Amino acid sequence: MLPDFLFIGAAKCGSTWFFDVLRDHPEIYVPLAKDIYYFDQHYDRSRDWYEHFFREAGPAHKALGEVSHDYLFSREAADRILADLGRIRLLACLRDPVDRAVSAYSFMRRNGTAEETFRKTIEANPRLIERGRYCEYIRYYQERFGDHLKIVLFDDLRRDPVAVARDCYRFLGVDERYESEVLGQRSLPASRARIGWLARLTKRVAWALRERGAAELVGRIKSSRITHLLYRPLRPNERFRIGTADRDWLIDYFTDDVEALRKLLDEPLEEWLAPERY
Repeated sequence: MLPDFLFIGAAKCGSTWFFDVLRDHPEIYVPLAKDIYYFDQHYDRSRDWYEHFFREAGPAHKALGEVSHDYLFSREAADRILADLGRIRLLACLRDPVDRAVSAYSFMRRNGTAEETFRKTIEANPRLIERGRYCEYIRYYQERFGDHLKIVLFDDLRRDPVAVARDCYRFLGVDERYESEVLGQRSLPASRARIGWLARLTKRVAWALRERGAAELVGRIKSSRITHLLYRPLRPNERFRIGTADRDWLIDYFTDDVEALRKLLDEPLEEWLAPERY
């Protein structure tokens, strides 16, 4: 019992929405554990450990998969997936990198792990923006998986989630007419911790459980009401708005990568770099 598709990333690009929508389809089996990270972080664990996550899949499931949004940024993961699973189907979702960086920073603020300012947070956590330079990683996966890699743009997901879901269902070979109740929902709306220290402690405990192979338990906890108890939706005046100087700096940082990606995918990505977008 091994997966025949994977969602490989990127982070802050709708991975929780994909997890919810794929898991809800009756012909798709996705384990309750999101972000198993077997092929990048936990490859030293046994194959039996990985297969255990798919033990409840049954004859009604035409597609088996998992969602781990960091696989995209690991060449080792790409090689391991190819070696262990062959040229299976892969899903990736890419978001305007400036918008993705702002979302990642907002997430860190929510969990109390951000520094004093946006720029200081980037200096302390450079991956916050490095993970928005997609082109070389997409090219690496394309060279190995060809048309078995499907790229979804986050802008399309925002505009028409039903069409994106049907396209993904078709790609996975399941009934594309199925309309999940979670299609139009925002899986992780912007929020802030009700009690900062408790949210930070919960996050540390979750990571510790993952490190000990208890990703499934983390999934069960996240699907419970505890998340609603820990966080509340942001009020309009609490939302982070990037400053002009930081916006222009990020646009300059991402310009060459966006242009290379535009040529690679043959997609009109120029709007990603429009200053008025932010």
